[in-house]
Amino acid sequence: MDTTPEEAAQVVALLQQGLSQRAVAAQLHLSQSAVSRVYRRFQETGAFNRRPRTGRHRCTSERDDRFIVSTSLRNRHLTGVDVQQELRRVRQVAVSEWTVRRRLKEANLTPKRPASGPKLTAGHRQARLQFAREHLDWSIAQWRSVLFTDECRVCLHGSDRRGRVYRRPGERFAQCCFAETVAYGGGSCMMWAGISLEGKTALVFVPGGGRGGGLTADRYITDILLGHVVPYAEFVGEDFVLMHDNARCHTARVSRQFLREKELRTMDWPALSPDLNPIEHLWDELKRRVRARNPVPASVDELKTALLEEWDGIPQETVKKLIRGVRSDASLVPPIRQTASIFKQPVTVYKTQESKVKTDLKHGTQEKPKQLFWEKRLEGLTACDAYGVIGTTTLPKYVKPLGPYISDSTTIQSLATALHVSQQPITGQTGSKTSILENPGVFLNPEQPLIASVSISKEDVRRQEERVKRARARLQDALAAA
Repeated sequence: MDTTPEEAAQVVALLQQGLSQRAVAAQLHLSQSAVSRVYRRFQETGAFNRRPRTGRHRCTSERDDRFIVSTSLRNRHLTGVDVQQELRRVRQVAVSEWTVRRRLKEANLTPKRPASGPKLTAGHRQARLQFAREHLDWSIAQWRSVLFTDECRVCLHGSDRRGRVYRRPGERFAQCCFAETVAYGGGSCMMWAGISLEGKTALVFVPGGGRGGGLTADRYITDILLGHVVPYAEFVGEDFVLMHDNARCHTARVSRQFLREKELRTMDWPALSPDLNPIEHLWDELKRRVRARNPVPASVDELKTALLEEWDGIPQETVKKLIRGVRSDASLVPPIRQTASIFKQPVTVYKTQESKVKTDLKHGTQEKPKQLFWEKRLEGLTACDAYGVIGTTTLPKYVKPLGPYISDSTTIQSLATALHVSQQPITGQTGSKTSILENPGVFLNPEQPLIASVSISKEDVRRQEERVKRARARLQDALAAA
């Protein structure tokens, strides 16, 4: 039995007082061999603590550990048992599944629930990326004219699979720990609504499926477009834009003809992109509110009443937060599955082709960048340096764009955004070019600009500071002359 440092100190103190080892063992309820071992260790090391031991040898080598990690990285859906069997098949190393999980945890790989979404083809991804780029620089005034609409189905006994239950071992099937399910959700209701920065429409319930049910093109025109969208468009004015997805009732010939007759502009929405629509978050908020009611709705009619009450109770400030977003992100190319990322715009100030300065959203506190080479905060002025007006901006030779579908303008915007929001030194992308181009969602660092790794010397900083001083002197002379 191992002794604690306190017991070892007592053993040494009693032995130094002249007691025998047998007497000390009897007094402290230890074995005589333990007393002898403690005193011998004290004489050798002069300490009461145990000597450090080598511990049990690892049953896997470094190559085995790398194989475990690389196998999991090649296929993220493999379980610990799958990796264990692959290790045994390829390298003839037999370890337990828990050993495999420990090795993966050492590499910061832990099992999580995978994010789910529609299956996207290369064409879908390209369309989503193109849509994000086209609307990335929209201002609040432009988004204010957009009405985001969508349909949603709510089941009476639906579950979002987020619930958890605290239970003891053996209580898995106890009635108090059991989540009961009902076939087809016990009934459901289909609804439509729209939201914008100015307000939200009324909640419209769509008749159920079956013969003559569901949201048909004719019902979409009469019940929704005529009843809610057209009046809202008249309120907004000629800048009104309708956002609806590519459902059949939306893209039907009669629906498109009606929108042309009413001169209603629609947003070209990419297919299979519900995550780009901010109203999806509002549906989730509405369902949470309904499930939190006490008592919960017991029939479809009670469910509709609860939905109407909770929909009216959602404040407009919540809708504004969902559309405008609250995050300042340094990445300019939205990830493929970033939820509503185009509405959470980075902070950039840049010069447009019409020589107008546009300032995007500024969320939260923003630190002033150390150097702004192309920024002008005064509207109507053109950008200039120490040598005159800048006609077209070109990248220096040592600044090489790095990323999928990257251009010079995108590179400049990413540099400006990184100077605004990044708390780290600007070093560029440190990952390999091949890895970034093949899987940018994993290897791209959103806190760094979309350029290859660069190193800036003190001489570069000195030359740039001289250019800034000359530019400031020219600006002061111009202001003094004016």
